[in-house]
Amino acid sequence: MKAHDFDPDKHFHYERQIPWDDVASELGVEIDHSTPVGYNWPQRWQPKLDKMIWKFYPRLTDGRHLEVHVADEEGNLEAEFVDVDALTGTLQEPIFPDPVTNEHGITRMIHRLGEIIVIAGGVHLKLLNGQTYPDQRNKPEDPGPALSVYCKIEPPEGDNWVSAIGYCCLENDPHMHLGEKTNKVTKDPTSDTDKSDSIAWCVRDISAIIVPLLEEAGFPLFAKTVSQEAIAIGMKEVEQAFRVPVAAQK
Repeated sequence: MKAHDFDPDKHFHYERQIPWDDVASELGVEIDHSTPVGYNWPQRWQPKLDKMIWKFYPRLTDGRHLEVHVADEEGNLEAEFVDVDALTGTLQEPIFPDPVTNEHGITRMIHRLGEIIVIAGGVHLKLLNGQTYPDQRNKPEDPGPALSVYCKIEPPEGDNWVSAIGYCCLENDPHMHLGEKTNKVTKDPTSDTDKSDSIAWCVRDISAIIVPLLEEAGFPLFAKTVSQEAIAIGMKEVEQAFRVPVAAQK
C-alpha cells in the first residue's frame, strides 16, 4: 500500500493524504466517510516522536475498524483489522472524534514535529505532553498534558502562526500562559477545584471565553475572527485525548 504525497518534513494531513478508499479496496471493504478517522495519541506517553509511531482507525461500513499506519518515510502503509474495544487501557487506545466535527469543518493534522493538531474555529489546538517543551515549571517529576492554542496573526498584529494561549495541566503545578514568548504572562488556577482538575479548567476556558483570552494575550483583531462554537466542539476532542485512562500511560 502507498500513501500519497507523504513528506516527513511537512505537516501530515492524514485524513486527506492517506488514500483511504484505496486501502479499503485492497482489503475488500469500504470506509464509512461519515465518521472522522480515529487516532491514538502517543505523545501522552512519549514527549518526542515521529509520524511513523502514529496509528489511525477508520471505521468501515460494516462497523469494523482498520488500524493503519505509515511504515516508513517512503509513505508505505500497513493496515489490518482490529478490535478497537480490545485497545482500551493500552498505549494504542484510540481517540474517536464525534461525527458532528465534520459539520463544523473540524480537521486534524500531524505537525511536522510529531504533535497532533485539531483545527477548529480558526485556531490550531496543539496537544502536547507537558515535557515536550520543558521550562522552570514543567518538570519531569510533574507529568500531565498541555495545550497550545495557535493563531494565524495578520498585519498589523504580526504575520505568522503564534502560540497565543497555553495550558499546562500538570498534576502538581498546573498553570497557563497568555501571549507570545517575548511578552508572556503566567497565571495559576484561582480555585482548588480548577487546581485539582486542571483539564476541566483548560477545557472550560477555551470552550467558553477564548475571545477575551485572546484579547488579553494581545490579539484583539484575531479574536474577532474565531468561532467559539466550533472551538468548543474541538475542545471535546481535546478533553477526550487528555482523559485517556492512567493505565494507558504506563
